Amino acid sequence: MPLPECFFLVFSGGEVFLRRDFFELLEHARSLLFSVKVKTNAIMIGEKEADRLAELGLHGVQVSVYSHRPEVHDRITKVPGSLERTLAGARLLRDRGVNVIFANVLMGPNAADYPGVRSLAQ
Repeated sequence: MPLPECFFLVFSGGEVFLRRDFFELLEHARSLLFSVKVKTNAIMIGEKEADRLAELGLHGVQVSVYSHRPEVHDRITKVPGSLERTLAGARLLRDRGVNVIFANVLMGPNAADYPGVRSLAQ
């Protein structure tokens, strides 16, 4: 019988997927029975990454979404097309049964966008 997960570990950054050894770190943490959560912008999550995250049985993935409006989200991230890529990564995870949570940090340019982000999350 496997031991119960007792401790939790959160991988956060910058952007965690920029680390070449990120999946090695996740695998090691899971082998030690940590309950693992990942914080990411999800723009580097493709089919292969989503499959692997689902296989590892993470507690969840927190995805940063700054606005439901691409022009606002992309202006904050300074990455053209980032909202579209973020949502695509989040969908890939959700489609594989990974618990996805949106994080919405409010600041001047997106202060009124919380309801739109909430609608996206639903």
